[in-house]
Amino acid sequence: MQNKRGNVVIISVMVIIVATTVSVITWLVVTKSQMPVSQSPIPQQSAEKQPEVKLSGMDYASAIVVTANSEDTGVKWEYDWLKVNGCKNNGGYNKPAGQALQSENDHWYDVITAICTDGKKIDYYFMIDNYFGKL
Repeated sequence: MQNKRGNVVIISVMVIIVATTVSVITWLVVTKSQMPVSQSPIPQQSAEKQPEVKLSGMDYASAIVVTANSEDTGVKWEYDWLKVNGCKNNGGYNKPAGQALQSENDHWYDVITAICTDGKKIDYYFMIDNYFGKL
C-alpha cells in the first residue's frame, strides 16, 4: 500500500509542476502581447502630399517605407505612390506589370514592377514591415 501511496504523491507533484509551468508560460505570453505600444500614432501617408522623395525605391537599401497599419491601406498607398512618383524619368507611370512579396535581412518588401509610358519596366521596392500580415 505504501508504494501505491508513494506513486500517487509523485504523480500529484508532477501534475502540480506541469500545471504551474503551463500557467507561467501562459502568463508570459499574455503579458508580452500586452506590452505597451508606442503612444505616438503612426502618421498616415498620402501619395498626393508626399514630400520630396529621398528614397528612390529602386532596391532594398533605398526602399520606400510604408507606414500604413493594415494591408489594404498599405497596398493602396503603394499604388497611389507609384501614380505620383513612379517612372518620373521615363514619361510617367502607366500600369503595373506585377507584384512580388520578398524578404531580405529580416524585412518584408512588396516589389512592384511598373510599366512606364515609354514602355520601360522598373522595379520599385516598398518595405512593408509595419503592415505585413495585418488585414
